[in-house]
Parts: sequence; structure tokens; C-alpha cells
Amino acid sequence: MHYASEDGAEHAVLVWRPTSRFGHPPTALVLPALDPTARYLDLDAGTPHSGAVLVRRGIELALPAGDYASSLIRLRRTA
Repeated sequence: MHYASEDGAEHAVLVWRPTSRFGHPPTALVLPALDPTARYLDLDAGTPHSGAVLVRRGIELALPAGDYASSLIRLRRTA
């Protein structure tokens, strides 16, 4: 689930994993609604990201171990 502010500067992405798949590595989450020419800051991790990378390759998910894990990713456009 992806929410964005009206001006597109703030984004909140709720991610969840219903079940863990044994032997399968987690996949990155592609965020096609972002501006590929912008830069974004993960507000919780403090990590900068390229919009182009988030749109094409995605963001690695740091979900807790186990089934029904979830996380909230908050991004702010910085440039």
C-alpha cells in the first residue's frame, strides 16, 4: 500500500509478508509511482535513495523474521 502527499514530496509505503517462503530470498519492492529524476531519503533509516533505482530496481525490505511481518517505509523527496 503506497500513500503520497498531494505534492509528491512525502511517501508512506506499508509492506507486509503473509508467509515466509523457505529457501527463497526476499525480493526488492519496486516503487513505480516515484519520480525517477528525484532523490529520496528514508526517514527512519536515514538512507538516501535515487528515484531511478527505486522505480526500476526497488528498495530492499528489512522485514522482521517470520510470517505476517510488516513494516512502514517513509520517504521524503530531497531533490
